[in-house]
Amino acid sequence: MSLLQWWYQREERERYLLAGGIVLIFILALYLVLGPYIYERGRMLDEIPRLKADLVWMQTHAADIQALMEKNGPEIENVSNTLSLASVQAILNNLALQEVVNELSPMTNQSIRVKFNEISYPLLVDLMYQLTDRTGAHIKNAEFLRIEDKPGFVQASLILGQ
Repeated sequence: MSLLQWWYQREERERYLLAGGIVLIFILALYLVLGPYIYERGRMLDEIPRLKADLVWMQTHAADIQALMEKNGPEIENVSNTLSLASVQAILNNLALQEVVNELSPMTNQSIRVKFNEISYPLLVDLMYQLTDRTGAHIKNAEFLRIEDKPGFVQASLILGQ
């Protein structure tokens, strides 16, 4: 027996119910397939203005950041070429960042954590450059969170290792 014969053997009311069920299953399958795509597309479209603002900020500050990275800066006295709390503290003092440091603490595996609640991004880039250049430190982990109401400022957490 073919599907078409089976269909016509059903009563009219039953065919309507089956057709409605088929349409409902088709709509549900369509929603399950296209729903995540539509949601993600909407989320990305909503994010475009913020990303454009970030791009404009980066473009306007690129020269400043490049200048900071190329700047040799004043020599730091008594800082060895190894990573230690003292060498990090000396670099922070040299850049006048001691008052904005939220946490400076040793971690396991000869690592050091440095946290800032609020720091200028170009100054943070300069700090990272100084840390790697002067102490030979490697930045194992860096987390930045843009501060919404202060353009150019971020919350930052760095984990430094030798």
